This record gives sequence, structure tokens and C-alpha cells, in this order.
Amino acid sequence: GSNVGNIAGTGLGLSIVKKCVDLHQGEINIDSQIGKGTTVTITIPYLQPIADQ
Repeated sequence: GSNVGNIAGTGLGLSIVKKCVDLHQGEINIDSQIGKGTTVTITIPYLQPIADQ
């Protein structure tokens, strides 16, 4: 990217998100288009509460 070295951070954001999504048995999808940007979609399955089953 063109902003490398210009924005402070540790670079751990997506790694932390992936760990959380994995723990919830979810899914991360990434769609990137040059010149348009990137869309990140996170899906986490819904678990119906025990009282409602």
C-alpha cells in the first residue's frame, strides 16, 4: 500500500479479528478491486439461546 510507514499501528488488527471469528466458528470474506477498494465481510453463525429451543 501507499500508506506503509505513514500510519502508526502494530498490524495486529486482522489477526485479532480472525482469531475471534474462528472461535465463533465464523467466516471472513475479502473482496478487493484495484482502484476501488476492499470489502471485508464477517459472518458469525447465530446460536439460538437454550431457553428458546
